[in-house]
Amino acid sequence: MKALRLAGIFLLGWGLFCAVPPRAAAGEGKTFTACWWNVENFGVTDRFIDGRHVLSAMKPAAEINAVVAILRKIDPDIVGVAEIIRDPQDRNIHLFREVLKQAGLDYPCMATVLGHDTRIQLLLLSRFPIVAAEELNKDRFPVTLVDGRTRERREARFSVNRGFVSAEIEVAPGYRLGVMLAHLKSKKADASKAEIEIAPEEPGETGDAVVRRKEAQTLRGQADAFLARHPGEDLLVMGDLNDTEEGGSLRALWGGKGKESPLWPLPLVDRLGEQWTEVVYPKKTRERIDYQLVNASLRTRFEPEGSFLYLSRPEEGPGLDATTASDHRPLVARFRVP
Repeated sequence: MKALRLAGIFLLGWGLFCAVPPRAAAGEGKTFTACWWNVENFGVTDRFIDGRHVLSAMKPAAEINAVVAILRKIDPDIVGVAEIIRDPQDRNIHLFREVLKQAGLDYPCMATVLGHDTRIQLLLLSRFPIVAAEELNKDRFPVTLVDGRTRERREARFSVNRGFVSAEIEVAPGYRLGVMLAHLKSKKADASKAEIEIAPEEPGETGDAVVRRKEAQTLRGQADAFLARHPGEDLLVMGDLNDTEEGGSLRALWGGKGKESPLWPLPLVDRLGEQWTEVVYPKKTRERIDYQLVNASLRTRFEPEGSFLYLSRPEEGPGLDATTASDHRPLVARFRVP
């Protein structure tokens, strides 16, 4: 992909740019870390603040400060982020990168995707050069719709709502890492489609679960296509799947033990040995719905020491507490450079 230089920025394609210059690639035998985090509505949107519904409000300063402080503590080389509020001028992306830079976290390279969800988007940041990136926002899949009153059925095709980010990062000379980001369908019902149901395809499956599973199958297909185009390359898939290990989404993405090229979910735990990644309000239940998955070759480079689910210590206070920053918490994985 040809690079164009404009105002100190290399433009490498829609949704991708690298400031000049990116950090030098890691050396042989070194390690790098990748972090995934749903930072919960970073930007201006309608939100609840102190129990009140506030229109068009910026993410509170205490939450932003906690996001920055936690990422500064983790100090990852590659960051995948969900729930950046979309803006026509990308002001929320610029703000996110700027507050990190002011804290000493400079990520000169980024990639994003504009999906059919007009409210939020994914963001990939890297200290290393992003040498190629693609917005995967054109995939569609079949579903069966049922009229809630007449029970008439009809076939339809849905789009992957938030799209996927697909990128290649040059972590070290001669070593490129494939990275894909996803944020699958939420478990919240779509009020605008209350009279139309999505027909289940598996026992006990809800309509939103059908969509999630098919989005995961689509992501799996994109991962397979990436590996076919780049044989022998390592691949890291990070995302909020909005599904637990028992759900169909993770099974579809993983592929199972019989799959020729399974994607393995990394066995991350916090310092207490717990695996939850989201606090579900208002009941404050905890679920594991965020994952980092790797192909077989990257699995051999995974270093359990230095990999974890983030959990602060009580003495560190609310400023380093992930629940101050978001309803999710960061996942961190360390890998060896070949």
